Parts: sequence; structure tokens; C-alpha cells
Amino acid sequence: MKTKFKIAAFVLAFFPASSSQAYIELNEKKYDCHYDLRNPANLPANIEEIIGAMERFQSPSITLHDNSSEVFFDLLTQRPDLAAKIEKIIIEDDNLTHVLDSIGFCSNLRTLHIYSESLIHISEQLGNIHSLENLCITGSQDFKFLPSSLRRKICNQDGYLNFWLDFKVVYFDFDENGNRVAMVNFADGAGRKMCNDDGDGDIKNVPLDIQFAIEENRNTFYRGVIAWAESHNAHKLMEAAETMLLSNIVDHAATLRQMPEEIQQILDCAGRDEAMRSIISNGEVQHGCVCIGDDSSFMIF
Repeated sequence: MKTKFKIAAFVLAFFPASSSQAYIELNEKKYDCHYDLRNPANLPANIEEIIGAMERFQSPSITLHDNSSEVFFDLLTQRPDLAAKIEKIIIEDDNLTHVLDSIGFCSNLRTLHIYSESLIHISEQLGNIHSLENLCITGSQDFKFLPSSLRRKICNQDGYLNFWLDFKVVYFDFDENGNRVAMVNFADGAGRKMCNDDGDGDIKNVPLDIQFAIEENRNTFYRGVIAWAESHNAHKLMEAAETMLLSNIVDHAATLRQMPEEIQQILDCAGRDEAMRSIISNGEVQHGCVCIGDDSSFMIF
């Protein structure tokens, strides 16, 4: 059953490890194992112990603390059979910049939580994990797009995923009926959140006035089109963009349908979604210039 996606304008509760910590924690029911990785001399022995524990556990949960992620992802590559046992991974590592392809070996993973101030990229292999039900990624200003492979789960009415993400990775728009919808930024473009969830998903750092933020995003786009059209003597396009800028957000679809087809393609095509996505990603909610290239593509600068 599809439930209403919840918006939250507060910081999610995490327990980030201090920079002095570097260890891997394994949990399964009453068992709790800690492996300190701060001493390189002990690393080979610790890795063997971790492998031994994972062999004993049926479905371990893994917590990675600072500076332990690289060791863990290497371990997944070495022992994909053990990776397939893991159902939950929590990463609290501010040095983590990339979630590597080896995450794909965790074929039974149900929950992935990542808190890292340095995160930039997550492997496309994540979207190939069909069992994934809970995804939490927060803390990094440089992480802006989900893997494109998650599109088939998130933008699918038959999909199921609870997610907790930062504003920018998710933003908001209005559909053709004037209803607010959540848009998700993927590496290959934006997509509408259509999947089922249990209603617990949150978006962190949402502007307090969502209605105003959405309208400003669109207005920034139209103002950019007007500026470009004026400088290139494209008077019909400029007039159309001015009409869209002045029209009520609920009437946009009807207003646009009255315009010539070539104008519609420019003002309501994938390029607009890309432009809005870039506006959000660069923090230009109220400011910015959108440039239309010769091929009707869009750039933000």
C-alpha cells in the first residue's frame, strides 16, 4: 500500500564516531563483536577474526566507524560469499568518499545507512540489490545524486523503498494537477518518487516554506529563459516564458498547452527538469541564470 511521504525539516539522529575511532562492529541478536583497526600491525589478525565471525553469523549487521570503510569494501571483494549474508550496514565514517562496486556482493542487504561528510558517489551496483528496503544517506554537501540504477525501484509504482535523504538529493515540484510531488535526483537526471513505503521516510534540511521554494525554483528557470531569449531576440520565446512566469502554478499545464509546440518543448521538456535539478543542487533556489544552448539543452552558471 502506498503511503504519504513524510517531510521533515530537522536533523536525523545519528551517532557519529569520533575521529580517533577506527573499528568494525558486527552484531547478530545477542552477539556483539568489535575489531579495532587503528594499529596497522594488528590488521591482518583482525581481518581474519572478522572473517571468522562472519562465517559463524547467519545474517550479521555491520557498523563501520571512521577509517574502516576501505578495509570492509576490500573484504567484500575477497569474500563475496560472506557479503551475501549481510542484511544491514551502518557507515559512520567521515572519510568515506565512494561506496565501491563491491557493495553489489551484498545481495541480501535490506538496510544501508551512511553518514559521511565526505561522500561523493555511490556505485550503480546498489540498485541491483533487489532486497534493499531502507536507504539513509545524510551529512555530505557534495553528494547530490543517487545511482541511476535505483530509478527502477523509486520511480516505479510497484517498487518499495523507505529513504532518508538530504534536500538537494530530493526536491519538490508540482504535477499537472497542482499536487506537490517529491523529485529524486539520479545520476542520469531527475525522476518522480512513485514507490511504496511505510511512511517513515524523511528529507533533511527542507526549506520551511515548501510552496515558496517550488515556485522560486520554477521562476528561476523562467527568468533564465527570458534573459537568454531577450539577448538573442527570440521574442516569441521571451513572451511565452513571461506568460509562464506570471501564470498561477496550478494553471501552468493548461497555459503551456495553448502555446506552439516548439515553445512547449523548450518550456516543458527534460531540459527544464535538468535545469531545476541544477538550480537545487547548486543551492540557487532564488538566484541563477539558465542558458539555452543551440540544441535546446540547458546549463546553469
